[in-house]
Amino acid sequence: MKLIASEVEYGKLLEWIDIQINNKPNSDSKEGIILQNALNRIKAYEDIHYKIPLPECDDR
Repeated sequence: MKLIASEVEYGKLLEWIDIQINNKPNSDSKEGIILQNALNRIKAYEDIHYKIPLPECDDR
């Protein structure tokens, strides 16, 4: 899987994904598999660059 290298590439891929989702490809089709790959690339990028902090535990 090719990793996303920049915010520009990330933005372009998000736009492409939006278009593809609107086309409603079958998940088993070539288009559906390519879309799933793109979604996995987005998740990997967001896991690195947009981390969501875990909530702090309040032990009262």
